[in-house]
Order: sequence, then C-alpha cells, then structure tokens
Amino acid sequence: MIFVDEFGANLGMTRLYGYAPSGQRAYGKAPENADPNLTLVLGLGLQGVVAPVVFEGAMNRPRFETYAQEYLAPVLRPGDIVLVDRLRPRLYPEVRAAIEATGADYHPLPPYSPVEECGSKIKQTLRTAGQRTVVGVLDAMDRALLQVTPKDAEGWFCHAGYLDRPPRPRPQRRGTPRSRAPRRRTPRKRRARDPPTPSPRGAVCTKPNHESL
Repeated sequence: MIFVDEFGANLGMTRLYGYAPSGQRAYGKAPENADPNLTLVLGLGLQGVVAPVVFEGAMNRPRFETYAQEYLAPVLRPGDIVLVDRLRPRLYPEVRAAIEATGADYHPLPPYSPVEECGSKIKQTLRTAGQRTVVGVLDAMDRALLQVTPKDAEGWFCHAGYLDRPPRPRPQRRGTPRSRAPRRRTPRKRRARDPPTPSPRGAVCTKPNHESL
C-alpha cells in the first residue's frame, strides 16, 4: 500500500514554541514575507518515502498528472495499491490510467491515513531548521526525508489501523523463582472495653429502659 499526499512549505516556517531559563523570554525570528510557497508531494509505503518531488506553487491537474506519469508510475509494481485523497486533480481519468497501466490499483484515500503523520514529522524538521532561502528549505527537506525510517512507517501504519501491532513480550525475571513460605496469621488482640460508668443515682445503666419512656 502506498499513500500519496502533498504538503506545503515556505520560507517563514519556524518553531511555534521555545524554551528559556526561568524568568526569561524565548525569542525567535520569522520573515514577514514567506514567499515563495513550495509543495512537496510524496508516497509513503512500509519501506518509507516513495517518489518525493518538490516544486514551487500549488498542486493542480497538470502537475499531478506529470507526477503520476513520470515519478510515481516508474516505481510501482503489479499488485501495489495506491491511495490518494479526493481532491479534484487526483480524480481525472488520465491519472488513474497512468497508475493502473503499471498493474497497480488506484483508490480514493480514506479519511485518516498514515501519510499525514509523515508530513507532520517533515514539517517539524523544517520548522526546527528555520531556513530562509529556497536552497536551504530544499536541503532541510532532503534531511527530513532521510529521517523517515521503515520503523516510522510501520508505526504509522499500525496507528492508522492498517497493520496489527504485535503483542509486547513480557519481561522475564532473572534467576530461579524463590518459593515463599505461607505467612502465619496472628490472632488480633481485642481491645478491652472501658468499664461502664456509674450513674449519679448509684446504679449502673447497661440497657435503655424502654418502659420508662
């Protein structure tokens, strides 16, 4: 299964939160003009990122057709399942024909997919890098894509419900277990009650006299 989606980036991406010593402010810088906007389109499989491409501007029909025909289709194999979202550039018959010509299946993307978590990790790396030039952003994207490992992809697939997470083995204790002797229960000592206090008339009142009421 290969999930395809795109993510936007610009020259003004920076960390949203910061840390500073107690009693001091955390400062950061971001340009007022964050143009140009860059679009990163990629596929995510169990082995990691597939066919990443970056271009300037927003995604439209001609660009997605070019991506499907020239970048995504060459890396597909018969039996692959390609899932995309329901945006209009994905639903044109030319895109479907380019994917299905390789022997892969083409389906609309479900509401929640693991590629969203992949994009979140890439964007976090771009915010941390804080590059202010196109070349710097492209280099940061390259480093972010290299940080996506097959273990990350497997975890995202499991979190989205497409894989069964294997049960965690219980930790085994070292050494032989020791047998414990049964504990002896000691009888509890009853607390001695206070003796009844004599009434002012000299008699000891132990029970209420209901007849006198």
